[in-house]
Amino acid sequence: NADFKLETLLKADLVSARDEIEEITDGADKQLKIEHQLGEIKYQWKTKEFLFAEWKDRGIYVLKSTPVIVEELEEVQMNLQTVLTMRHVKPFRKIAQELLTSLSETSDTIESWVKVQTMWCALESVFTGGDIAKQLPK
Repeated sequence: NADFKLETLLKADLVSARDEIEEITDGADKQLKIEHQLGEIKYQWKTKEFLFAEWKDRGIYVLKSTPVIVEELEEVQMNLQTVLTMRHVKPFRKIAQELLTSLSETSDTIESWVKVQTMWCALESVFTGGDIAKQLPK
């Protein structure tokens, strides 16, 4: 507004409402930080690429670097749990909770995948060579 001047602010006596104004602006600043943090987490996991490597040159690929992925997932889940305890998360609570649920399910899936993959890697030679392989139907 072209009519808005410093004089208008001075007449508004904003100093008398200083504590309330500081509380509101601090809350807005904290909400902005939460919003940015959630955006960064979404972007990080939306663009995350998993690495695969060929198993014993047999044309079968297995998931690699899982300890790093699991550690990153655990860290971001702890961060989200902390965010959910913050007073200023209210406008973002649903988004944060959905993100935490999604990442928790991802973590559980990777854990199951790694267990199956580890067992398969240990048993693969049993079923591809030796007496057991010869006894299996073709």
